[in-house]
Amino acid sequence: MENIKIRAATLPEVPGLLTFWSRAAEGTSITDDQAGVARLIERDPEALIVPSWTDWWSAP
Repeated sequence: MENIKIRAATLPEVPGLLTFWSRAAEGTSITDDQAGVARLIERDPEALIVPSWTDWWSAP
């Protein structure tokens, strides 16, 4: 298995996060929108982690 690295998500990735969550999750939260996720990242920059490759939302 590859050595997968993770990093904190950034504000430009919010649309990709929302797309990924809508495809992967069985439900959504009231704060699962662009403004809510952006507030989370601004309040706690390390709250959301993603793989280190650029297009993680469409990768295998």
